[in-house]
This record gives sequence, C-alpha cells and structure tokens, in this order.
Amino acid sequence: VLLYFNYNDNIKSCENIFEYFAAGNNRDGLAIKATCDALLDREEENKILIVLSDGKPNDVKIGNDRTRSLRGESSYKGMVGVKDTALEERKERKQGILVQGVITEKEKD
Repeated sequence: VLLYFNYNDNIKSCENIFEYFAAGNNRDGLAIKATCDALLDREEENKILIVLSDGKPNDVKIGNDRTRSLRGESSYKGMVGVKDTALEERKERKQGILVQGVITEKEKD
C-alpha cells in the first residue's frame, strides 16, 4: 500500500491528489488494514476511517500470476474480494475504529 499524503502534510503538497487514478491491483481489504494500522499509531482518542469505494474490490491482475494467492484463492474478485474487505472492516471495528463506507457507483450496480 502506497501512502501519497499524510494527514499532517501541508495543504499545498496535496493539491493534485485528485489527479490519481487506479489501474488494477485494487485490494480494498489490504488498503483498509494498512490505513487502520496507521490510525492505531496516532494519539487521537477517536479514530474514523471513511472508505470511498465503487463496491468492487477486484484485483484484476492477480489471475495472471499463479504464484500469488489470497487465502488459497487464485483471484481477488467477486465474493472473494468482498469477503476479504468485510473481514478487514470487522477486525478494525473490533479495535475501536469507526469505519464508514461511501459508495461511488450507480445505485443499480
């Protein structure tokens, strides 16, 4: 997981964040875990994670590399990705982090 900006960074250093776009290797569960690990290291009492998602945690590139797997699965898409993301979210809630999701996809999808 790559951290582009830190919460405490100067606002000027963050102004081009909206130029970022994803191109595969989308592992929502891993992103939630890494972000919450960093949140737990912070001193603030209340910890909140807002997840912006299209609701499709698909790593479309894992299927081409048979040496990589997630809990025995050869691909990270569909229910495999959804279950992994839900598992990580439940783990973080048990640690006291409030996790809120914002879906950016059309409601029919």
